[in-house]
Amino acid sequence: MTSAFILVITITLGLGSDQQTFQMSFPKESQAECMNDAEKLEVPLPFVSIQAECKPQLTPSPRKDDDIQKT
Repeated sequence: MTSAFILVITITLGLGSDQQTFQMSFPKESQAECMNDAEKLEVPLPFVSIQAECKPQLTPSPRKDDDIQKT
């Protein structure tokens, strides 16, 4: 599966200096699907911060020698 976008979710728990943050990434087929899923996460919760953003999937450019067959 080749994905065009990545949904990045950052969750921060706690208050003040006693916070813990973790991040999750999910591949999405299109920007519309990614934005739709990101909007579903916009729920205010006490002591929890949830941020979701869509980022384009960066694919590495092909190397010059990729089409050379090695024997």
